[in-house]
Amino acid sequence: MKLVSFEKEQATRAGVALKDVVLDVTRLQGATGGAAAFPGEMKALLASGRLAELKQAVDRVAGDAALLAELRRTGAAVAAAEVRLVAPVPNPGLVLSSGGAYRDHLSEMAVQSHRDPIGFIKGSSAVCGPHDAIVLPSTAPDMVDWEGEFACVIGRTCFEVSPEEALDCVAGYTLINDVSARDWMLGFLGAKGEAPLDVYIKGSMNVLGKQYPTFCPMGPCIVTKDELRDPGNVDLSTIVNGEVMQSANTRDLIHGLGQTLSYFSRWFRFQPGDVISTGTPAGIGFARKPPRFLRPGDVVEVRSEQIGSLRNVVAGR
Repeated sequence: MKLVSFEKEQATRAGVALKDVVLDVTRLQGATGGAAAFPGEMKALLASGRLAELKQAVDRVAGDAALLAELRRTGAAVAAAEVRLVAPVPNPGLVLSSGGAYRDHLSEMAVQSHRDPIGFIKGSSAVCGPHDAIVLPSTAPDMVDWEGEFACVIGRTCFEVSPEEALDCVAGYTLINDVSARDWMLGFLGAKGEAPLDVYIKGSMNVLGKQYPTFCPMGPCIVTKDELRDPGNVDLSTIVNGEVMQSANTRDLIHGLGQTLSYFSRWFRFQPGDVISTGTPAGIGFARKPPRFLRPGDVVEVRSEQIGSLRNVVAGR
């Protein structure tokens, strides 16, 4: 299934993308013969443990043209072209991003590999939808960069899990653009004359350049595990103004997803709706010669054939 969150009647609802329509899950169960409605908010839906039941309902709709027509008539199925998608998890409790996850990216940044996964928290206030604008802040950083990433969404609470158990805690997979203002990250502040301690506090501890609103486009959907069975073989690309900048496969990750989840679960009690992003491959703007950064009017697309695409226009404030 492709789980989405969408705006309808001034409310955000959980849905399922099916062919050219989006099914409103809150109105789906009754139409397919069930008694209890599915939760209408994505985190609650994931926490309900009812995804298998939801899939049965969706499969019934997909195989019954008359039922689908009735759902269209009642507004339980809305034409995809008339729906505004938001981030599939609009307000995640945790966005944990991995760093230094691909060897080719470490090479382009002249950084050595780490024995264990490394990561940082990206504030949920940075999250925006798959077609929202990436808004450059009024503080006007000059080095805003793209980082296309494959991510997983947690489906059940887990803590201190083994790599073998970790993937059982995943509901599905999505895409993220970890937009980053390089000027506000460790290493670049030093060029502006700050003392080393200032660089550490402003850059390394808080990763300030990754926290701006709209600097975490997410989506367009959560592809559930029954549809995307092998997270270790997912193609990923980032395209800027029609030019491919990043192209990779998750098989090239230094640490597999199960290993990464298990490692971070030593400290974090992951909850349904938490998002863990696996890091970016080579091809970021900073590493290009000459460097290239995002400007108002640029179009950035993070794409995977298995999941879909984020397509965001860059705007100035």
